[in-house]
Amino acid sequence: MENAKRLVPYSLYLPEEMHAQLKLKAKNRQASSMVRDAITMILEGNDYFTAGYKQAITDSLRVVNSNETVTAISLNGINMADVISNELNDLALKK
Repeated sequence: MENAKRLVPYSLYLPEEMHAQLKLKAKNRQASSMVRDAITMILEGNDYFTAGYKQAITDSLRVVNSNETVTAISLNGINMADVISNELNDLALKK
């Protein structure tokens, strides 16, 4: 999810209690990603397992592509981050 090149702001109205809980998450810089993850799950349908699976793959892709060691390793001219990313993308397409 976080692999978007540009994030666009969006406003919404929340009950005060939910807003307070969200502000607590914001202290750990988790609020925006949590809300984006929830919206992604809703937009992908009610299959929470599939939505969670896809989110895990998205998170894994972010880790692989942001890891300097993995992105620096190449064998026979093939970047290992690209190989792992392709494999993870293939998994996402199977679900």
